[in-house]
Amino acid sequence: MRTVTIMAAALAVVLAMAAPSTASPITRKMVCSAGGAMTVTVQQGQGLAGKGVKLLIAFQKGQNPNHLNPGECAWQDGALSRLDPSSMSFMAPQTSVDFVLTGGSSVANLTVNSSTDQMRFSVDSLLHNILQSHGLVVDAYEQGSQIVISRVYY
Repeated sequence: MRTVTIMAAALAVVLAMAAPSTASPITRKMVCSAGGAMTVTVQQGQGLAGKGVKLLIAFQKGQNPNHLNPGECAWQDGALSRLDPSSMSFMAPQTSVDFVLTGGSSVANLTVNSSTDQMRFSVDSLLHNILQSHGLVVDAYEQGSQIVISRVYY
């Protein structure tokens, strides 16, 4: 009887360890200096029923969050490691982005439409800060081989 109890307890521990975690990911503040080699890719038709936009932002890894070169990002509390991704994404459901490319790589008539003001401000702020080479501050977390933006600071 004792052997069965110990085996049942051991099985419960193994199953608990194998169960997927429902805990929230650890979010950290990321700071960026836009411009330089930073790029943003806008993928329309993402999310539920294809009514959303996903922004993919590629950057260089900065070593010092207090002294970033244009196009670099770092965690506010330290450098990105060689294992950290060098891109991040932001998913905006029920949102669309319209713009016109002008001479060179300039963008004119940037319009963000969304079902919520907060999502519209988040996408608009991200795009304007990147396109105008301003600083960028976001909350983000790592998910697999990707950094996911959870909040944009205006």
